[in-house]
Amino acid sequence: MKEAKKADDAPGKSPTLPRGSCDCHVHVFGDERRFPLAPTASYRPAPSSLDELRGMHRALGVERVVLIQPSVYGTDNRSLVNTLRELGPTARGVAVIDPGADEAELLSLHDAGVRGVRLNLAAGAIENLSALRDQLRRTAERIQGLGWHVQIFASSRVVAAILDVVPGLLVPVVFDHFARGPDGTDDPIVLERLPELLRNGHAYVKLSAPYFVSRTEDRSDLLRLAGLYVSAGPGRILWGSNWPHVAGGVGTAVSGTVDRLPIDERLELSILRSGFKDVGDFALAMSANAVSLYGFDPDHPNMISDAEAVPPGATNS
Repeated sequence: MKEAKKADDAPGKSPTLPRGSCDCHVHVFGDERRFPLAPTASYRPAPSSLDELRGMHRALGVERVVLIQPSVYGTDNRSLVNTLRELGPTARGVAVIDPGADEAELLSLHDAGVRGVRLNLAAGAIENLSALRDQLRRTAERIQGLGWHVQIFASSRVVAAILDVVPGLLVPVVFDHFARGPDGTDDPIVLERLPELLRNGHAYVKLSAPYFVSRTEDRSDLLRLAGLYVSAGPGRILWGSNWPHVAGGVGTAVSGTVDRLPIDERLELSILRSGFKDVGDFALAMSANAVSLYGFDPDHPNMISDAEAVPPGATNS
């Protein structure tokens, strides 16, 4: 994990965000007495609350959110659904489903605000790539009628091995965390072929969890990567904070209770903004692209009211 370091000429406050900005990658961990962890959970996350999430978004000026099912719950999406219902129309979700999930379960998830399924392939054995490719195809076929997408977290090497499957799928594919794994490496095949998939409308890339996948404190490696993706397909770029920044929450081997990392969301977002040459492309990544993919109502009231909003860069009292 690389903690961000502000360059001498970097802006000292959050960038101004467009209306309807969306954080497309957060996790919420519910009360464990009500929402127990899966028996297969490899760690116990430190507590995080919906009020904390709202406060973080209020300080940044974020008005919409996408909740991602944490791995510690397995395919039990009750905590995810509960939080979606609390947040209402300004929230969407990405679930993890059992291969045997029936139509009624999927429709119930859809009604709650779920718009995608996540495949965590980061721990997948590289020797079994054929099975991973088949899993992607089966998942896409399963959700096709719902208008959902498949979200993938995997190392760059695994991403390289499945890219040729993506154009044949009838659903969009979203690659988490700069399409990179926690080792911070880029497969040459990904650098060559993923921009083409963005350009042709087959995939999205989520600029999220920079502190887990960057090799540099100034994020220069990720800014170059983001520039490559944005220039290829500005309409296929998303942003996510990865709040609450659970240590070990991205493909790393952990055990027991894990703490939250002291991530400065304003600094990370400020650094990322510096990598966008065009303010219009930044607006697409922060708002319009999420409206399109997750089906937000562009005219619906925002998560925080104007009276509550804190100007970017201001201090919450």
